[in-house]
Amino acid sequence: MQRNDDLALSEYKQAKEMKKNFQPVSAGTVCMFPQFAVESSRQRPVKWKQAFDDRVDYYLLILFEYAGKDPLKVSRSGRLFVTTKCLKAFEAKTSKIQIPNSDNELRAFTVDNDFQYGQADSKGTHRFLVLHDKEQKPYQHRFVNSRWVKAGNLSLGLLDKAGFGSRDGLDLVSEQGRNYFGDYLHNFEG
Repeated sequence: MQRNDDLALSEYKQAKEMKKNFQPVSAGTVCMFPQFAVESSRQRPVKWKQAFDDRVDYYLLILFEYAGKDPLKVSRSGRLFVTTKCLKAFEAKTSKIQIPNSDNELRAFTVDNDFQYGQADSKGTHRFLVLHDKEQKPYQHRFVNSRWVKAGNLSLGLLDKAGFGSRDGLDLVSEQGRNYFGDYLHNFEG
């Protein structure tokens, strides 16, 4: 039992250290990722409505790491969604990082005003990056679940349990709501 307590205490201390080192990605942050992340086929369609027109674009998900407040401490991880139309421009923003005695090739990029971001709250929790044509205006929840989606799903679930409407009808209401309500992506200032 003592071993489990020690493990829990160790994990608690590590989580506390990571929280202390937390700093959301911002303009000027240098991020690193393995080269194979760009070469992968982890593309997914993102669909949304804009000016009452249906839109769709394909995005590649790239997982990256960056330093928090203290670069000598634990690194932070993040997510970047790059539209396939901007992939070549993104690759031009990256540079190769040499790692002695390693077969893995790492790439680095610096976040600039070309990127947009979404996040869970005003503190930057769960911040993610998006690189695409800024004329496109999908809501954040098209990339990750947001508080709007969670609140809407909870409300519709309560209506369903209370016997109001059919499940299919409530799903239609949910999808229509997701088309017209949510948080837009943000631009980096400066």
